[in-house]
Amino acid sequence: HAFKALIGKDIRRVILLSPSHQYYREPLLTTGHEAYATPLGIVPVDREALSTIQQNMSTKTGIEITPVRRDREHSLEIELPFLQVVLPKGFFLVPFMLVDQSPELVRGLADAVAAYVRSLPAEERTLLVASSDLSHFHTESRANQMDNRILRALEAMDLAELYRLNTRGEGEACGLAPIATVLLACRELGADRVILADYRTSAAVTHDASSVVGYGSALITKPA
Repeated sequence: HAFKALIGKDIRRVILLSPSHQYYREPLLTTGHEAYATPLGIVPVDREALSTIQQNMSTKTGIEITPVRRDREHSLEIELPFLQVVLPKGFFLVPFMLVDQSPELVRGLADAVAAYVRSLPAEERTLLVASSDLSHFHTESRANQMDNRILRALEAMDLAELYRLNTRGEGEACGLAPIATVLLACRELGADRVILADYRTSAAVTHDASSVVGYGSALITKPA
């Protein structure tokens, strides 16, 4: 639903952040490949952007961005077909997979991404995307309660509340760190509003409300 807002937009580059559902020792990953392929075509990776963000990260935090090959991170790749449909002219991809969900890594990466975007000429429009599910395997009524808390904190742009909810088990998001990173980077770039585009659970498709996964979609915007 949020991707629909991109129809007709001229986006040159997409910085896409996801969690890592596979175990790695390294805290922050990117792809070691030059492109991603889907049935809709090839999505080239912006190595220059990755290099610049790496330099920003290393200078401020000492954290390295580790390239990996043949990874199986579905939460990143699943967003690509949606982007390819709404951006038919094509785009460059800057992918990150966050193993470490800590606020320290979030702040470091958000600062590095924001600094990179600020350095770009105005015509090089860049989109930031965070990939995440919400609650997992609760009843639909319980999922609605938990997800509503997360979405309200997101709308308020309240990073502390997002982490508090997750820590206490009052809300869930597998991509908490990607969400927080994009939210913080966008705020540094002047964003002041989050608009909820859609929310539903897997029960909308499976018709089984006994164990569901929650999904939300939102836009982060700044004054025109």
